[in-house]
Amino acid sequence: MLCTKNIVALESDKWFSMLFARGFHNLHESDGHLADLFVTLLGHPEPEQRFVVLQLLGRLVGQDMHGEAVLQSNTIIYKLLSPDLVLSVPESFLSLVVSSTWDQVVLLASSDSLLPLKIHALALLVAYMPYAGRQQLQSFLAAADSALHVLGKVTHPTCEGPLLRLSLALIAGACLYSPAEDISLISQDIWRNIETRIVKN
Repeated sequence: MLCTKNIVALESDKWFSMLFARGFHNLHESDGHLADLFVTLLGHPEPEQRFVVLQLLGRLVGQDMHGEAVLQSNTIIYKLLSPDLVLSVPESFLSLVVSSTWDQVVLLASSDSLLPLKIHALALLVAYMPYAGRQQLQSFLAAADSALHVLGKVTHPTCEGPLLRLSLALIAGACLYSPAEDISLISQDIWRNIETRIVKN
């Protein structure tokens, strides 16, 4: 059964790759349908399918999601400041995809039962930041203490490492791309936990 699921996931990845290689994303009338498909697959009950679409979305915003490179802080910062697109796609399409899939990716990042998928979703949000609208950034800043459990009211020492680094990168990215007045939406619990970790390290 596991082998069959992996084959289906690989076929999905191959299908998406062929779709974009043929420039399907440049047909503006298809933009909404593609975005809806991404949202559907992000909520797929099979983790293999969720992983495939997270990988594809990562490639769209110039993110290398193979191995552990995505977890290195220098890679995260580089992607935040200068997202280099792997595929040549219109920025309008990227903005549509980000706005359409934002809530679902946040949900995976905060509550997916599989840690690797949660890490990939967090990393994808980091790469999403330059394309996110103010509404998405505001909602993230206001709910960061519940979305980012490692920086919230209840902390879990076992979640240190990649989850903490990605959470800090997300906060930094959200602040970078938000107007100054929106930064006040961040809970004081977040700042206290960040200060605690800085002192501890």
